[in-house]
Amino acid sequence: MEKDSGLSEEELRKLLHPVPSHQQVENALDKSFPGKKPKVIKELESYDDANFLVEMEDGSGGGKNLFLAKVHNGVESASFITTKGRSVIDFQNLLFLHLSKSGINTSMPIRTASGELQTINEFPVKSAQNSPCKLVLRLMKWVHGQTLASARIMPIELLMDAGQFLGRIHIVFDGIPDSPALEAANRYHAWDGKNTTDLEGYVSCIHNPKRRALVQSVLAAFQRELIDTGTHETFRKGVLQADFNDANIIMDDKWNVCGIIDFGDSVRSWRILDISVGMAYAMLSAYAKPGKAISAAAAMLRGYHAVSPLDELEQSHLRLLVACRLACSVTLGAYSYQQNPENKYLLFHAEPAWNALDLIWNQGSAVQGAIDHVFRTACQVPNKQELSCSDLDIPDPHIVDLLASVRPDCAFSRTLVKDNEVTKLPIISIVGENGKPKDLTKKLVEATQGSFEFSLVGTSILNIEGNLQEVAGWRGEEAANLVGGPVITLGSLLLFHVLNGLSLGPFYRCL
Repeated sequence: MEKDSGLSEEELRKLLHPVPSHQQVENALDKSFPGKKPKVIKELESYDDANFLVEMEDGSGGGKNLFLAKVHNGVESASFITTKGRSVIDFQNLLFLHLSKSGINTSMPIRTASGELQTINEFPVKSAQNSPCKLVLRLMKWVHGQTLASARIMPIELLMDAGQFLGRIHIVFDGIPDSPALEAANRYHAWDGKNTTDLEGYVSCIHNPKRRALVQSVLAAFQRELIDTGTHETFRKGVLQADFNDANIIMDDKWNVCGIIDFGDSVRSWRILDISVGMAYAMLSAYAKPGKAISAAAAMLRGYHAVSPLDELEQSHLRLLVACRLACSVTLGAYSYQQNPENKYLLFHAEPAWNALDLIWNQGSAVQGAIDHVFRTACQVPNKQELSCSDLDIPDPHIVDLLASVRPDCAFSRTLVKDNEVTKLPIISIVGENGKPKDLTKKLVEATQGSFEFSLVGTSILNIEGNLQEVAGWRGEEAANLVGGPVITLGSLLLFHVLNGLSLGPFYRCL
């Protein structure tokens, strides 16, 4: 099937998804590794390719070893055949070899008896019309350990460790040697976060209208905040792993992250996308499931930032980009399941991902501001030698915190103890420029009978025009997002009357 068939690459991937039998895989391996007696133990979960756990003799009479046999989908295979040396598969080989040489435990490709890192074989694919299809087969080192996805329980420190591991991968990626294979890193890929707006072509696969509208609101924000403003052009760029999820992160028997697998989505794109992907999937982890999704994302962020710091611009867009990855996951997952309903793997992250997206994007400005505050706090790493997540180990907003009244002061509350009585005073920020009446906070305390504490914040909000409700609502929301908590806004409201009393409407301006 040719690329000019009118189908998108994502559609082609579904039609050219490999479906070889165990025997066909064993026969192909036996030709490339004679005398090793390959045996397929089982087929493994995969999105676009066909992966198999394989046992083979080591050739020295010392026993048998485990390997991963990967049959690539028709899209990558065709690219390898037509652009050998500059294809995505060549690019992945370059990454595996460089990571392994740098001490990162990953799926190192194994050379065949003739010295090749891969072979081309004819295998059946999902589309009977295109079967058999010439597909690339690689045998790869098996990365021993367990995936984070297999953990039924998980300490928060494991997520922080995973973030640090990703940071180290990025440092290694910065030293990738120049090679023609790097050209493939600039490919188009639907899962690359910089292509988020292209998801619009798949949202029709989301049948629930409320969920479809939720995804569309994320796409609109991405376009408005990053593309239209040109902000995306200032993001740092680099090679990404691009799928840092709990099924690809390996831990040892002491709960230490020890390896990474699956570079099928690797591209060169905005560097921040890798950690936003990791944070999105951390929200679906075993640690997050009891109601600590925001805490999970923040823990991974802290680990990453301690090794590979984000700049202020990147930090300010984290929540949006996490939402973008979740939107991508649920949207392309819905499309893929529509094409291949028997593949239950496609539903693995579906419902939890919807819940995470609703939490991080659909709970109102106050919750959004609080989440932004948590992420900013996660990027405060005073002592990299003694990393801790104790301040980030917090429940999600819908979970009742039974100790809230006696916890240490935070940015939006203060604890008072009087006559052995503990009182937690909410702090309300007053947003406006400096120079307000000095007795303003005193008057507010008196008016609320001491139920709140007030704090002046010296900043300003942009001027806008509109009716009273529009002005007040917009200004309050902007201020709440700015400080990440409850606010009172100050300013002047000017009403102009001209042309014999014709009102031009209110004009709001900060003092």
